[in-house]
Amino acid sequence: MHKLSVYFHSYLWSIKKHTGTKGNRYLLDMDAKPKWLYDVLKSDSKKKLKKAKPLKIEDFYKVHSKKYVDSIFGGNQREVKKYSWITWSNGFVRSQLYTSGIVFDAITNAYKNKTIVGCLAVEGHHAKKNHGSGFCTFNHPIVALNKFVTNKSAKPLIIDLDCHLGDGTLELIKNNKNIKVFDIYGLVHNNEKSISHSNQMLKKASNKKTYFQYLNKLEDYIKQINPNLILYIAGVDPYVNDRYGGIPGIDIESLKRRDEIVFKLSKKYQIPTVFTLGGGYVKYPDLNGNKRKTLVTLHKNTFIAASKYSQFGSIINSNHAKNC
Repeated sequence: MHKLSVYFHSYLWSIKKHTGTKGNRYLLDMDAKPKWLYDVLKSDSKKKLKKAKPLKIEDFYKVHSKKYVDSIFGGNQREVKKYSWITWSNGFVRSQLYTSGIVFDAITNAYKNKTIVGCLAVEGHHAKKNHGSGFCTFNHPIVALNKFVTNKSAKPLIIDLDCHLGDGTLELIKNNKNIKVFDIYGLVHNNEKSISHSNQMLKKASNKKTYFQYLNKLEDYIKQINPNLILYIAGVDPYVNDRYGGIPGIDIESLKRRDEIVFKLSKKYQIPTVFTLGGGYVKYPDLNGNKRKTLVTLHKNTFIAASKYSQFGSIINSNHAKNC
């Protein structure tokens, strides 16, 4: 029986807790949910959980500025708290090495075996060259992709369906003609002027109808650029009741439909695909994360859809997507 490979590491859930405005201590849902999902998936016979190896600090220097990387790994608590809202610790910086490692190992597996692979990690698409932003300390997909594409003929497509525009990703790849982005978003975390230079496929959706109108253009975009690797940021914060996101009309069934569309295209065109958790925030302002059931369900549904399409059939001619 074919099993969906899912990369993880327990070091991601060993970091120190966030201090709330009322002085209480808890893990931010962005830091806690890899463990929440692990607890759900570990007994699933259709999933194969694999421990990832860490990347090295030198891999981060190739994407982010050395000054910024050294400030984080060197223990600059102010810098960490400013961008990640958590307390600095050795466990925190170790988790950064393993998060990029999870994405890198998943990419390596998917590309080699022509399949879909999952990551129990949050991606970091707001992090820029000289600083982090919006819970994102480092941009793990770009760190991992940068390491992977060296001396390889990979043509990556980043499908970013987090509710927030991946502005950090767009900044980091603005001079890289090889990496393409398809990004449907409902909100902009930072100044929208910073992305005006981009020639990528960026669409702002105001409701469910426009969201799927834009998503239905994904197949044509795939045929146009003919990628041989997809990195799918499967944020669930477009969910209408999300704490920091929400697009009118996007319910649980909408997100299930979205994931099916993406993975079905991966299988149809035989494109190795890696997906990360992305955004998704439960409805609590400063509590202990005890209202997480819906969030876990939303993310779990992505793994269910991935399992359904992860076993590719016969290899389609590499020019098939371009000629369809």
